[in-house]
Amino acid sequence: MRYKIEYLSKVTEKYFKEAKNCLKNKDYIAALIMYGSVLEALLLAMCFAYPDEVRETKTYKSIKNILKKRKGGFF
Repeated sequence: MRYKIEYLSKVTEKYFKEAKNCLKNKDYIAALIMYGSVLEALLLAMCFAYPDEVRETKTYKSIKNILKKRKGGFF
């Protein structure tokens, strides 16, 4: 499944609202987890917005090589 930036934007907005709600209700651990989800969604959106730059990073190339050694699979 290919993610679209618009979809990730909606997800990020939903997570952000939920995080603010948790903070308002003094549920600090849940707020922390939700803010982490917001950051993760933003990072993912940036990766989809700039795929060529991502492919040039050391980390991408390293993971790609590891997956090739595992016959292209994650496990």
